[in-house]
Amino acid sequence: MRQCPNGACGALAPAMVASPDCMMSDTRAEHTARARLYLWIALGVWIGVLGVFVYRSGRQPLAVPMSGVRSARALVQFARTLVFAEFVNSAMFLPLGFLSVLAFPTREKWSARVLRVGLPALGVALLLVVLINCLRSPNFAVPNSLALLLPSLGCLVGWWAALAWRRGRVAR
Repeated sequence: MRQCPNGACGALAPAMVASPDCMMSDTRAEHTARARLYLWIALGVWIGVLGVFVYRSGRQPLAVPMSGVRSARALVQFARTLVFAEFVNSAMFLPLGFLSVLAFPTREKWSARVLRVGLPALGVALLLVVLINCLRSPNFAVPNSLALLLPSLGCLVGWWAALAWRRGRVAR
């Protein structure tokens, strides 16, 4: 337990109700505001990482060697590569949905959690999925709905996991 640094109020750290002269700034509200700021920064960093990765992967399409597919084994290997690439593409957007929920303040009631945290976070996350996937096309055009399907599903899984995390231990 720490005491007020200037000694004006004699308050200890957990009981932060003291005189206005107290110089301690580790209150719960400031702590959660700082944590939300860190989460917004983490969300921005992850958006940058996704943007660079998607931009680079969009410029190098997966080549389909039709002349090289002469056996079932080569076709299965190509299918595995394609499925793995799409799985990684979807999994990259999990943290985007997760961090978008955690960047909003915590709400206790179910209705407030859904209306003030869940839906705005989902809107922000899906808008970011569209903007990040615009980097794939050469002229930065909006991708079609099929190209957005797997990244959006990955984002939705992350969004759902973060909402369950926010509900507490029973929901996990």
